[in-house]
Amino acid sequence: MKSAVREHLERLVGKDRLLTPLVTRVQAVAFAAAWNLDKGESCDDCCTADNFRFDIEGPAHSPWNMAACRVFCADYMKYHKLPSTANITKDIERSFYTRLKTLRRKYVLHLSQPDRQAIVTRENRRHQRKSRVRSSLSGSSAWSC
Repeated sequence: MKSAVREHLERLVGKDRLLTPLVTRVQAVAFAAAWNLDKGESCDDCCTADNFRFDIEGPAHSPWNMAACRVFCADYMKYHKLPSTANITKDIERSFYTRLKTLRRKYVLHLSQPDRQAIVTRENRRHQRKSRVRSSLSGSSAWSC
């Protein structure tokens, strides 16, 4: 299960983007505020399978990552033609969160290298500019529940 979850995550995000922040702090905080109103029960998803994003800078069980986990589980079961049962969902969730923790550890280690910090900062700024353009094109940058 763990290797299948790893492969599926790479398929959704892209292997070269696994250690790149895909979510800005502003997006994560805004989503957390909406999520915390009712533990995400009435909140829209933070992403889609076609535009899958997880928060590598936040904890594995952050509101954003919990919503991303829902999207991931649904897409994983659809892709692998699995029945949507509580046991299967729990196994996928466990493997997903384990993978996020591993990626976060690698990301933090990656940042601790002095030369990489400048590169990562530059990549983060580029991603934030792209995100601002996308959100201005879509007309809304806040989530509503």
